[in-house]
Amino acid sequence: MNDFSPDTLHLIGHKLCPYVQRVVIALEELNVPYKRTDIELENKPDWLEQLSPINKVPLLLINKDQYLFESDVICEYLNEISSISLHPKDPIQKAQHRAWIAFGSGILQLFANLIYNDKSEASYQKTLQDIKQKLSFLENQITGSAYFTSTCFHLIDASYGPIFRYVDYFKNHLNYDLLSNLKRTRNWAAHLRNRPSVIRAVPKGYNDQLYKFIAQNNSYLAQISLNKPAL
Repeated sequence: MNDFSPDTLHLIGHKLCPYVQRVVIALEELNVPYKRTDIELENKPDWLEQLSPINKVPLLLINKDQYLFESDVICEYLNEISSISLHPKDPIQKAQHRAWIAFGSGILQLFANLIYNDKSEASYQKTLQDIKQKLSFLENQITGSAYFTSTCFHLIDASYGPIFRYVDYFKNHLNYDLLSNLKRTRNWAAHLRNRPSVIRAVPKGYNDQLYKFIAQNNSYLAQISLNKPAL
């Protein structure tokens, strides 16, 4: 991978990856110039494993010799090099935000289980209940009128934008509302859905592409998705 610019960060991603979306949202919110290259997961370039020991995206190329992997680490780096910060100033609140970002990563992993791993209806239903439980727990932590803790956008909001895209998939395509009776979470999701940075984090036609991606997997979710019309 030799296509570097000394003044522009280079993000290696995948068009549907929620962790890549987190990084894009942070880049957009912090007004950091960047170039983006999306790869195909089924045909990963050889150089990806050479640069990322986990062989996954996102990968942020800083220069010819320096790079970062893991979305949370990348977002923290971007926040550090920017003139503004997307973290609260209070140290305790900042730490709390970081903890809930990690909590959100656990929710994303559960959605990954639904997409890839849950082959039976029983395991599918168990994972759905685990997601609902986590979202219910999250409901009691939301104190902001628009975002997680205020009217200001923070890194924690960037981390949950991709989560609510999956929530929207279940509601719009499968008629299953994961946010039923979660008024504050639903309000938060609505504000994130309309945030320009969140919108720009995915390509045009994302919903249709996500449907096709889910449907091609050998999972229970893929089976029931195929029984519904495309988005």
